[in-house]
Amino acid sequence: MREPPGAPSAVSQGQHDKLRALLGRAPDAAQQSALSPLRWLRADAPPLFLVHGQRDAVVPVAQSRQLHVEARRLGVPAELWVIPDAGHADFGSAADLVGARLRDFLSRHLTR
Repeated sequence: MREPPGAPSAVSQGQHDKLRALLGRAPDAAQQSALSPLRWLRADAPPLFLVHGQRDAVVPVAQSRQLHVEARRLGVPAELWVIPDAGHADFGSAADLVGARLRDFLSRHLTR
């Protein structure tokens, strides 16, 4: 929900109405920041498995990239998989691969 300078705004790309429905009104900057996973990311966070469609028209892929970079900077185990032909929560032919990668990720991090 918080984007790097110059990044297209998710709010301006269709999130405004969804956030308004969720909150009952348009979010101010403080609320938008509070809704961001970046706001809550800490060094003791659990491992993160991030999957994002390159063609996601709802949430810019830059947001997942930023979360991944920040998690790694804090020492949080994090993996990001950007699927080239996927959209928002629609992984198409890669859906089975997402499941397989998630199972692998969980088996590596839950057996510690």
